[in-house]
Amino acid sequence: MESPECGDPTGRVMPHAPTPPQGTKLRGVTGVVGAIGKVVVDEVLLCEGPPAPDTHQNVTRLLTAGGAPANVASQLAAHAHPAILSGWAGADAASGEVLAALASAGVTLRLTRRDRAPVATVLAWAGDRAFLVDQGSLRAHSADLNPTWLDGMAVAHFNGFELLDYCWPDVLAEVAALAHARGIAVSVDCPTANRMTAQGTGRFLAALQAMAPDVVFCNADEAQALGFSTRPPWIGLLAVHAGTAPTEVHGPHGTSRHEVTDVVTEPETTGCGDAFAAGFLAVWAAGGDIADAVAQAHVWGAEQARVTGAQPAAAAAAAPDEPTAPSPTRMP
Repeated sequence: MESPECGDPTGRVMPHAPTPPQGTKLRGVTGVVGAIGKVVVDEVLLCEGPPAPDTHQNVTRLLTAGGAPANVASQLAAHAHPAILSGWAGADAASGEVLAALASAGVTLRLTRRDRAPVATVLAWAGDRAFLVDQGSLRAHSADLNPTWLDGMAVAHFNGFELLDYCWPDVLAEVAALAHARGIAVSVDCPTANRMTAQGTGRFLAALQAMAPDVVFCNADEAQALGFSTRPPWIGLLAVHAGTAPTEVHGPHGTSRHEVTDVVTEPETTGCGDAFAAGFLAVWAAGGDIADAVAQAHVWGAEQARVTGAQPAAAAAAAPDEPTAPSPTRMP
């Protein structure tokens, strides 16, 4: 999709350009933000301390939907925005449980269900985390694609992990092409720096470029791994967040820097990047300005940093800087 707002004919970006005026519109889209990809089953184990060999400790177990698409859709619904989740989910019992929770939260589901979903076991303690992933048997295929997945969307958001070689970058590129053909903007959140580096950043960049993204989200480590010191001309907007450091948004009119005003001590960072993306896109899809989009992204990210797990809290009553766990099950 060619767009004068996202296409810089010179291919140049001015890294130290002044912040665009507060009222500058990002683009002329208006509508619902949708997320596309596979739904993961997240099993979060809240540990008393760092796991270590030959030790025993009690944990609190949470079972929720996971994966960036489900996380983004849940954030939108939790903040009273329409949310569509399209793509793939397992036919297993655990997937049925987490999908029911998503639907109950107000997320519109348009999913092909089969096989067994991936299960991500997250060990969380004192702000740190470790992941153990069972990839399951669920795979995406071109034959699954349904044009109705995109109905009503102004923005289609994709998980960058699914652009890695072990997933299905070609299938997602087909979905992105369908979105562009219908005038739907495409956004992508990059996977972790170590995963891209282990695979080879060149192959990931090729898969990302094939998506023709209007917006790309990444953290500072991911941007460094990809060589994004400035915005590549094939990306419309590049939003780089860096924890408590200022967020930078690189666009065709230059780069703006946005301070983080709500700093969470001892954050639980699982899902914070997805909360940031959802907050930004909710404003972007309504044609808001960059400053407002980043401000909302910071607020939603800080809210998520006070919650354990990747899904938003059922109620925004969490005490400041104290992670809360919705409906936990105690396990010895």
